[in-house]
Amino acid sequence: MKQKCLFLILILACSSLIFFPGLCRGEEILDQALENLKDAYEKGELAASTLLLQFILEQKPEGTRYYLDLAGIYQEKGDFYRARTTLERGLEKADNSDLIKAEIARLEVITEKTGLEIERLGSADSRDFYFYRGLHYKQLKQWPQSIADLKKAIEHDPNLIAAYYFLGLVLIETESLEAAEDVLQEGLRRDSSFTGINLLLGHLAFQRDDYHSAYNYYLRTPANLRDDQVRKRISFIQELLPPPPEKPERELREETVDFQRVKPIVDENIPLLRVALLTQGLEFSFQTEVPFNLKTLEGQTLFQGEPRKTYFIEFKQGTFFLRNLQGEKLLSTSKAHRLEIAEQDTTLHLFDVEYGEGYFWAGREDRQYRGSFIIQPRNEEHFYLINEVNVEEYLYSVVPSEMPASWPMEALKAQAIAARSYTMNRYYRNPDSTYHLVASVINAAYNGVNWENERSQEAVDKTRGIIATHGGRAIDAVYSANSGGFTEDSSLVWGGEVPYLQGQPVFPEYFEFDLLPSGLAEWLRERPPSFSRAENYGSATSYRWTRVLLPEEPPVASRVGPIIEIVAQDRGKSGFVKSVLVRGERGEEILSGDRIRSQLGGLKSNLFMVEPVFGDDNKPQYFLIWGGGWGHGVGMDQTAAAQMAADGFSHSEIIKTFYQGVDLEKRY
Repeated sequence: MKQKCLFLILILACSSLIFFPGLCRGEEILDQALENLKDAYEKGELAASTLLLQFILEQKPEGTRYYLDLAGIYQEKGDFYRARTTLERGLEKADNSDLIKAEIARLEVITEKTGLEIERLGSADSRDFYFYRGLHYKQLKQWPQSIADLKKAIEHDPNLIAAYYFLGLVLIETESLEAAEDVLQEGLRRDSSFTGINLLLGHLAFQRDDYHSAYNYYLRTPANLRDDQVRKRISFIQELLPPPPEKPERELREETVDFQRVKPIVDENIPLLRVALLTQGLEFSFQTEVPFNLKTLEGQTLFQGEPRKTYFIEFKQGTFFLRNLQGEKLLSTSKAHRLEIAEQDTTLHLFDVEYGEGYFWAGREDRQYRGSFIIQPRNEEHFYLINEVNVEEYLYSVVPSEMPASWPMEALKAQAIAARSYTMNRYYRNPDSTYHLVASVINAAYNGVNWENERSQEAVDKTRGIIATHGGRAIDAVYSANSGGFTEDSSLVWGGEVPYLQGQPVFPEYFEFDLLPSGLAEWLRERPPSFSRAENYGSATSYRWTRVLLPEEPPVASRVGPIIEIVAQDRGKSGFVKSVLVRGERGEEILSGDRIRSQLGGLKSNLFMVEPVFGDDNKPQYFLIWGGGWGHGVGMDQTAAAQMAADGFSHSEIIKTFYQGVDLEKRY
């Protein structure tokens, strides 16, 4: 009731401005109208938003963004006729006709029903105009015009990966297959996460009988996109190609290992950390450069191992078996035990360590680790392999694994403090826990001594023992690759209010941003001048990215059927989507938090907007997604931190920007 009263008062005030201009100051009323517009739109009051925008346009008929906002609200209401007529009026009066032309072209693409002859718009020096007009010509099967416009869109923005995708499709239609392959490969090179391109490249490779390439592309294609044709092709290739050579058994790997010598940090004040290298262990093989001992946790020696020989430990029915290369059983025990290396300046070499499980970059590699190791049963079938290493030596590997060592030193110091704070936060929760962290992106990438680097070691050494605290406690200093220019509240992503993890703009200069239709579109389609845009310290497609999502592609479609509608139900102040309603042909589902990214086909972040493009059957042909940032967006933005450091910010200023109200304390 209060909101309605306020709205009526505003309308009366606006009427007084029109009929009795002397009664009030126009600018004040206009400012109030804009504030009420933002409030009404955030609350979903579209009727009030429409009236307010109509009033604002009467006062500022040259205001381009207000035509875009009004047309956007009409589109949300499904009134495409009024959206079109609003934009046509803006074409005559607005101060930026290029933006209006681009929006008219977009409206033609997403509806195919507005009845406007797009050719009469002429041209515009605008990426979006050429992109959407290129899609319009594609829908009309006017291939030469579509190719020309999509190429112009790419000239305007070489990182608009959706343009590469559609240009590839059009070139395939015109049987320009070699050109199509070049375009699609360039798009995938710029953004390897645009997985839909793999399907097209798989088809092209198959047509030219390059079965190895086709097979690899098809395997990188989302499972839901592998239709009967693709599955048959995969089976055909598997039968046609010679079987791959059998992978040598781990115990058969006998080779000369290049061991890394390290300089240990000997300081009893530094906490000893337990990092789980394996949590579901079945077996592993290893070498040491010098003799080693297997001991019970009480210190009794069980076995003395020789240097530069491969050993193999497997776990069956609650019992560990140690074997040599010849398969001879050297030890069996059901007890937890410790592996200690005779000299502290050398390492344990682990063969075939699996990493990145569940991610597109998953694989195996050999790794070497400092410290000692606990091998402990988890249950009758699995065991833990735990690396005991002090916090600073752990950070020697974590910091360069999480941030390139070539980045500015102050950014590396900030990364060291953030990683140390996060680590100590986990350690203090339960110092006596079986393990404090796991050696993966679940906590932090911990890739061993091969990743250690002199510059990142320097950053760790110069900040030794320093952590960020809030209320005297080590903070949960989470971080992500790129926030898209505005970090988000932790409560939005994971729930629960954390005072030092509040959303923050990361702009070198003021940038006006609101969640009205034109504000959100400008925020996500353009590349505003934030620290996160730093292309010297991250890929351009981490800051702003596009995806083309087919209705049957994402995992959620396996439950709700081919997708009909994707609706962002609520957004945070940065534009991050809090929850999304997905409607399919067989049902609907609400997604929230990190599940949004994974269930919508592996989006880079929850900062995105969705444009459905409909076909003749009134069903979406595809969803065009404009997004920003990479990761959860909470806490320190690593790309922005690098740019801030390059611009002269200190590590403490960076930390205090991303973690509000914290202090820096030296704990040891």
